[in-house]
Amino acid sequence: MRIDQVDTLIWKHDNKCIFSVKSFVSVLYKNNNREVEPNMYAFAKNLWKGLVPPRVELLVWFVILGKMNTKDRLFEIGMIRDVDANCVLCDAEWESVYHLFFGCKASLAIWDEALNHWGVSWSSPGEMKGCFESWMGVQVRREQKVLWMIVFFSIIWEIWSQRNAIIFKCGKFDLKKIKCNVAARALQ
Repeated sequence: MRIDQVDTLIWKHDNKCIFSVKSFVSVLYKNNNREVEPNMYAFAKNLWKGLVPPRVELLVWFVILGKMNTKDRLFEIGMIRDVDANCVLCDAEWESVYHLFFGCKASLAIWDEALNHWGVSWSSPGEMKGCFESWMGVQVRREQKVLWMIVFFSIIWEIWSQRNAIIFKCGKFDLKKIKCNVAARALQ
C-alpha cells in the first residue's frame, strides 16, 4: 500500500481488470452451471450485442429472466397490498412481468403497432425467454435484422418507462408518445 497512489476499482473476472457486461455474463454462467440447464442462457448471445445502451440490455436481461420488481413480486415480499397489485397500464389484471410486457392490452397495442409497421405476424409464446427467442427468430431482411432487434429492446424499455412514469410521476398511458420514442430509438 502506497500513500502516493490513488485507489482504483478492478474487476477480477477480466484479463484487463475492467468490468464488461460480457465478463459479467461469463461469471453468471460459471456460477450457475450447477443449478440450471446448460442452454438456459443460450439466448444471451443475441442480447449482448451493443445495439442499445447497456442499461437497456440489462433491463431486457432482467425482463427475460423475470427478475423485475413488478407488483406481483412486490406483493409476494410484502411491499404492497393485493389491492395495489393491478397493472397500471390496464387495471384489469395483476401486474406480472409477462402481463406487463406482453399480456396487457396496452402493451399489446404497442407490439401490434410495431408488427403492423413491419407487416409481420407474430404471437407471444407465453413466457419471457420464449418471447425474446421467438422475436429474434422472425424472418426479416438481413439488412433490417439489427433494426428489428432494436425495436424489441426499445419497446421493452418504453413499456417500463411508461409504467414508472404512471406510478412515480402521475403520468398517463400515451401510445403515441411510446410509438415516437420507439421510432426515435430505432433510428438513432
